Amino acid sequence: MPARISLIVSFCALLFVGDICAAEKVFKVGVIVAMTGEGASIGEAFKNGMQIAIDGLSEADRGRLQFIYEDDALSGKMAVSAFNKLNTSSNIDALINLSSGTGKALAPLAERQRLPFISVATDPAIVEGREWPVLLWVTPEEEAKVMIPEMERRGYRTVARISTIHEGVMAGNAAFDQLNQGRFKLVLDEQYPPDAKDFKPYISKLRAAPGVDAVQLVLMPGHLGIFAKQARQLGINLPFFGWEILEDNNEVKIAEGALEGAWYVSADDPDDSFTKEYRRRFPQASFFTAPNGHDAVMILAQAIKQSKGRDDLRRFLRNLKDFTGAMGTYSASGDGRYTLPAAVKVVTKQGFAKLLPGQRQPAAQLE
Repeated sequence: MPARISLIVSFCALLFVGDICAAEKVFKVGVIVAMTGEGASIGEAFKNGMQIAIDGLSEADRGRLQFIYEDDALSGKMAVSAFNKLNTSSNIDALINLSSGTGKALAPLAERQRLPFISVATDPAIVEGREWPVLLWVTPEEEAKVMIPEMERRGYRTVARISTIHEGVMAGNAAFDQLNQGRFKLVLDEQYPPDAKDFKPYISKLRAAPGVDAVQLVLMPGHLGIFAKQARQLGINLPFFGWEILEDNNEVKIAEGALEGAWYVSADDPDDSFTKEYRRRFPQASFFTAPNGHDAVMILAQAIKQSKGRDDLRRFLRNLKDFTGAMGTYSASGDGRYTLPAAVKVVTKQGFAKLLPGQRQPAAQLE
């Protein structure tokens, strides 16, 4: 009898220890973002947003999440090298990345490794036909639905478009073109490689083009501010408009006032308390992508409370319901994306501001 009792006690002790070990599992999350190169300011903002979220977690939740950062300089090749390093040396349980180009390079690797993957990116090709990635970004279709009525309201008919050759940019252009259906005539629709710095040939053609109402800037960091500055210096006074990259204050600084008054479509205003906290802690940093970084952490913090491993994490990310974070309240849309709303905003002398429907002047200052 004593031997039997001892065996039962030992068995119960093992169960108890097992429960503790399971409860204390640390989820290692690889974070691959640009920390050098043209996208460094965006990567910094993303990490800042993550840090605000991490600092706001309970001690227990912070103890169960470990974030390991790697630089990709917005390079697909560097992103793959970073992934291989994280996967072999750190044995990560989940992955986060920033940018469509690097996201497309990482998606097949994450799928093959059955690794939950939050890609803060636009291109739907990252999630199409896959089960493990999700996109934590307002969809280009939603942005186009907001952009086109605003263009009509402003009386545009003929629009010049200049783009960076980049996966996210191409996804945005495709969504716009599909919804446009000939409502606006696109002229001088040209793409430039990421290393281009001289836009004078395009600007010369723009100056000579008759009847252009506005210029759609679908340009990445390293292009946007330089193009705007060169265009204004060479006498282009047409309105500028575009997508979320216009919310990168580093590019606005490079433009030296040339982007003031430009309007754009991006994710709707983040939570006001988050914006204020971010500006208090990081007054000189870019704000662009910071809300995404914050919410990526908070989603994972919720997920690990219901997860014992990768499969549970994947199911949580794919079936997210009524999550409330810095970007508002949203849910999974059923196709690996989320129901984030879009809004019209404008670049001002003070930073960025949201425009309510029908307004040309800001309703509220964002930065």
